[in-house]
Amino acid sequence: MKDTRALFCLCTFILFSCLFIQYAGGYSRRQFSSKNGLSSSSIVSVYQDRSGYMWFGTYDGLNTFDGLNIRIYKPAEGENNLSGNLIEKIIEGEDDVFWILTNYGLDRFNRRTQSSLTFPQFKRGNQMVCGLNHEMYVIQEEHYIDYNLPGEDHFRRVYVEELVSNRILDMFVDQENVLRIFTDDDHSLNLSIGWKDKELQLTPVDDFRHDRKLVRCFHDDQAVYFIDDAYILYEYDPVSNRKYYVYDVRQECGQKGEVVSIIKLSNDDYVMAFKHRGLVQLKSLPEQKNKYSPEGLEVNSRIFTMVKDRTRDIIWLGTDGAGALMYFMDDYSLKHSPLRDFRRPVTNPYGLYIMMMNVPFGWVQKEMDY
Repeated sequence: MKDTRALFCLCTFILFSCLFIQYAGGYSRRQFSSKNGLSSSSIVSVYQDRSGYMWFGTYDGLNTFDGLNIRIYKPAEGENNLSGNLIEKIIEGEDDVFWILTNYGLDRFNRRTQSSLTFPQFKRGNQMVCGLNHEMYVIQEEHYIDYNLPGEDHFRRVYVEELVSNRILDMFVDQENVLRIFTDDDHSLNLSIGWKDKELQLTPVDDFRHDRKLVRCFHDDQAVYFIDDAYILYEYDPVSNRKYYVYDVRQECGQKGEVVSIIKLSNDDYVMAFKHRGLVQLKSLPEQKNKYSPEGLEVNSRIFTMVKDRTRDIIWLGTDGAGALMYFMDDYSLKHSPLRDFRRPVTNPYGLYIMMMNVPFGWVQKEMDY
């Protein structure tokens, strides 16, 4: 009974604390940074794994956060040695395996054994994606795709005549096991993936076509979001092979410059992150002639990356010097919630789950422990 009363008091305190943070006059400007235990406040890459845990790639090491503790990996730490301290990309492979692209190579890091295998031939600027069977694809040279199969300690290579590596904007493997490569021209290269004796067999399938060149392209599990050279934002559905006009973003791009990411929220709003000028939320207005209304939110730091939470309308930003910023959706607009206000460890999964039920704060997927 005492435990129940204590838990009720704790949940009530958390609820009112979070409501105060959300609505008490203006945005807090405290961030999750080196002051909170990260190895650096310059965060180049952000990744959320299948368990909901967060990975931050910085200018000075890899940081993992399980909701309770931060763990830091750097090149000078023995068996869990990484090849470099600048962490450009993080991708999850098979169970407990993560691919970490550094300034000195591509590391296959095993979280369970705390060990890594480095492939030094792959360095900064590579395009990389994980397939449906956890195979890894890397593109760094013209006309070639390098790939690694789970459990193997080497990469194989396949030649693709149509592939021009320096024109790639985005690539991913869809649920039909098609490798889709979007470039800065008016179409994509779509390659159906097959296997014969562990050798990759790629078969061209119908390409995506557009009437103008593409300048930016991003994707999530549901769709592709691209801006063409007329600065029109479109959403493209690979399954139906249909594209949809979203909004003319010429004014926003003219005022704010380079777009580093685009995501779509569950309420049909879009969020655009600009490298130097913060965020723009395209708020859905389905009953009006102009379907969207832009609303800006300044971020006082350069933005490297923007990632959406796997299950909730939570946005993570990796910034240059301001650490990791977390934004969540209320009924009307984006709100800034500083991670440092939640830095006290949660001592059991049940308490953390209660925390998530009272606010849109679902960045760690924990089960209730009765």
